Amino acid sequence: SAVKGACAPVVLGEPVTAIRSFLAKTPAAAVAPAPWLGIRGEAAPEGTTRGVKLTAVAPQSPASKAGLRANADVIAAVDGQPVESPERLAEAIARHAPGDTVKLLVFGDGRFREVPVALRAAP
Repeated sequence: SAVKGACAPVVLGEPVTAIRSFLAKTPAAAVAPAPWLGIRGEAAPEGTTRGVKLTAVAPQSPASKAGLRANADVIAAVDGQPVESPERLAEAIARHAPGDTVKLLVFGDGRFREVPVALRAAP
């Protein structure tokens, strides 16, 4: 015998705005997406500016959009804090969230310049 109402539609009593609001609040156990700069680098050789020499910049990355160049630029500081190794750079970026803008002190073409970079989630 068939069970009556087994395929009955379920009507949600919550308005869509309440559901959206619930979905917008990240549960405490969720892992936030990591902020992404989109570079690969190595410690700058001794004798040059201390920092992270860019060896690669991902196309369409935040670093690329900010005009950073591989094999030409060295990131010397993030938000005024010196970064002397790729690990330090990664730690400084990890203190931020996707959507934040960080200020990088970049050395290239024989001069320093401050470059704001809008971070986004890693692809």
